[in-house]
Amino acid sequence: MLIHRMYKGQTIEIALKHAELEKAHAICQKMDFELDFVNRYKERYADGTGLCNLPAHNMEEQKELLEQAYSYYQDIQDCNVAFNDTMDAVIDKMEQQMKMGGIALVKQSKHTHIVVIIHDGIISAAYSSNRDVELEIVELYKNYADTEQCDAVYEVYSRDTSLTPCEYSLTVPGYGESIDLEVQE
Repeated sequence: MLIHRMYKGQTIEIALKHAELEKAHAICQKMDFELDFVNRYKERYADGTGLCNLPAHNMEEQKELLEQAYSYYQDIQDCNVAFNDTMDAVIDKMEQQMKMGGIALVKQSKHTHIVVIIHDGIISAAYSSNRDVELEIVELYKNYADTEQCDAVYEVYSRDTSLTPCEYSLTVPGYGESIDLEVQE
């Protein structure tokens, strides 16, 4: 197959082999899916349909999330099912994965990103997007540090001119899920 491109005012013919054409088609299909997925999710988000727990504000930047969604789509797509129904099923699956903590979102930023995982009150892992970061964690536990000690820690770090307060987010997977408890009378 020949495709035509303009280069410096001249038309150039480029021959593509069948394998190259298939690869280009697959890339276009994936790109189209990602655009449709983002648009459909934003529609559902605006309507309040589903769990609405995926990042609608920066969905386009969540490449791993989009990869996972495309993989689900490829597994369940069927020519006898309406596209939006299939897309809704994929979104529902992704929202369930997010609810269960099975999706890790990537914060797209030019700044260093640090993640500290605290499991049952114990720091179990720390990650950084910059290998040259020195991470210091100070735990102020009420059974060990009194109010004066806590205030002293905040004072020391607030006066350190090499440090700047920064934005942070706190994620607690499973928090807010209802737990059914039997009440005995």
